Formats: sequence, structure tokens, C-alpha cells
Amino acid sequence: MNKIINTFLISIILICLIILYYPYLDNQIYLGGEGLFTLDYNYFFKKFFSYWFTDGFGHPNVLFTFIGLPQFIFLILQYLGINYEIINLIYFSILFLFPFLSFYLLAHHFLKDVIYSFSLAFFFVFNIFSLSYLSAFNITNNSSLGAVTILTYILIKFDESKYKYLIFG
Repeated sequence: MNKIINTFLISIILICLIILYYPYLDNQIYLGGEGLFTLDYNYFFKKFFSYWFTDGFGHPNVLFTFIGLPQFIFLILQYLGINYEIINLIYFSILFLFPFLSFYLLAHHFLKDVIYSFSLAFFFVFNIFSLSYLSAFNITNNSSLGAVTILTYILIKFDESKYKYLIFG
């Protein structure tokens, strides 16, 4: 019975991943949403690389904090000559991999079973709320889905450690 459940879970996961990454198999990419609107990160930095962001009423630019780190990494990848389709695939995969890996670590800490931890992490990312939240394709906002679980995992893992206050201090 356990083997049937594991086979069923793995088949559901594979079907969802094929459906999710089907546009890349058909030579298409994901664009749109709130944050995934550019393919040329060189232009992105020409437009947004100042301390004052002047669109609308103007506000301080958050690109100089760690929020702009993914875009800077994608700019480096673009300068290295990597195709924009691969950069788009990396961007899109990070949106789903970071929450998956963080929840997998948290579930594996409590369950100690790889298959059940994997399936719980998968259903944490691919549920109605998470997919609706991740559909904005904004890596800066959507990283909170993985950040909350990874911080919970770190807090629980280092609960008895004297280094906990060094991490969260």
C-alpha cells in the first residue's frame, strides 16, 4: 500500500511539473505579472539605477538593497552571454524552488521521511493560495513564501544552540 501511495504522489508531481514547464518545451517563455516584465537587464539597470525612482510621485529606489540582488545576478548572466530564455527559466524556477526547498527542510526536520517531506513541500508550493500568490512572477515579493519557512526551520534547528542569537541578533 505504501508503494502505491508513493507511486501516486510521484506521478502527480511529475504531471504538475510537465504542465508548469510546458511553455519552455514549446519555445515560449513566461512574461507579465508584477515583476517579470523585462528580458534586457541592461536596460533595466539603466532605467532603475539611481537612488531616486522617478516614475509616479517618486520614491527611494529599493534596488540598492538586497531586493535588487536577483536582477543584478541576471545582469551578470546576460553579460556572460547566456540566452534570455535560460535566464527567464532560472527566474521562473527560483520562484518555485525557494519555497519548495525551504518547506522540504522544515518537513524533513520533523518527519525524517524523504517521500512525505517531498510531497508536503510540493503541495505547499502547488496549492491554490501559493499558485495565486506566485502568479505575480515577482521574485522580491514572492520570496516571502520561502523566507518564512526557512527562517522557521533555522529557528527550530538552532533552538538550543548558543549561535541562535548570532543568526537572529
